[in-house]
Amino acid sequence: KFTVEIETSMDGNRRYQLGFVHDRPTPATIVAFYALPQGIPVGVVKLGGIGQSFNPPPFPNCFTIFVSSDVKGKFGHECPECKGYWRSGGATALKLMTCPYCGVRGEGYQFITKGQRIYIERCCNAINEALDSLKEGKLSISMDDIADAAGKDCEKPPFYYAEESQQNQFNCKGCDGFNDILGKFGYCSRCGKHNFHDELMKELDRLKTSLSSIDKFENSLRDAVAVFDSVGRCFSKQLASRVPMTERREKEWQKKIFHGLNSIEDQLSSQFDISLFKNFQDDEKRFIRKMFLRRHVYEHNGGIVDERYISESGDDTVRIGQLIYESKENVLKAINLIERLSFNLDAGFHSIFKTY
Repeated sequence: KFTVEIETSMDGNRRYQLGFVHDRPTPATIVAFYALPQGIPVGVVKLGGIGQSFNPPPFPNCFTIFVSSDVKGKFGHECPECKGYWRSGGATALKLMTCPYCGVRGEGYQFITKGQRIYIERCCNAINEALDSLKEGKLSISMDDIADAAGKDCEKPPFYYAEESQQNQFNCKGCDGFNDILGKFGYCSRCGKHNFHDELMKELDRLKTSLSSIDKFENSLRDAVAVFDSVGRCFSKQLASRVPMTERREKEWQKKIFHGLNSIEDQLSSQFDISLFKNFQDDEKRFIRKMFLRRHVYEHNGGIVDERYISESGDDTVRIGQLIYESKENVLKAINLIERLSFNLDAGFHSIFKTY
């Protein structure tokens, strides 16, 4: 319940006190915003403990508007730049937050949803109406009653707003902040760390576990390289959209593939100072390059060696036309090296786009 209590002081001035009461058996988190009397949010209120004062408002005569979480204790957000929607565990209350999709950063109040904006505007209107009236006492707005009245087949009341669960719910490995985003890859809205390396580790752990229950390992190698390629594509698209570059180069990085380690290694090093093979031994480099080329043989040649594979890999243990197979040990070694490749990508990426 959102409450507004009005009283008239001895000198005739009208005063108000705001409150928020939660009495449902569900999780609840409260954040607060400073809003102009017209209903425009302009800042985040840093709610302290008992006896602690709030941070001052950015402008005079601001109202303090409390906003409650959904029944899971989460908050919805909308990016002002790309219009993407997601939920978090309360990053709205932070001085800075990051859009998981496009990486734009701003203050928490800049990422509120359309529904939250309407709610804040209506609350400000209620305060203004209470102050303008001659009555004293407490005005109570029950969010429970409003939510219960908002059925699927009827128009939602003006105070109603709802949050929507997305596809990938994860806790950031950097700050443990909760995020619920559309798709698989995204930035943590709390600290700005991208999750592409963490998502790759999940997939590779799954592949490692599956090795104990299969007899043929060629598909496992192919899947491991495909996971790295999908992470690399996400990585390159973020570089293309966030690093200033020419139109030609931007189009190139938007479509970059990570199957060919030799070419991508040179480009990452020369253009972004990112070392893909940092801390790799020469024999490890040769091995993982060979395994990526063998992936191409399984993917496009049905496992039959061709001249391209021999010339590019330098593998003198096989002949043109030979059908090749993989061992569990080789695939496991390849997966472990792919993890290290991803770690170097992650470190290089966040040396450009730092977390906070």
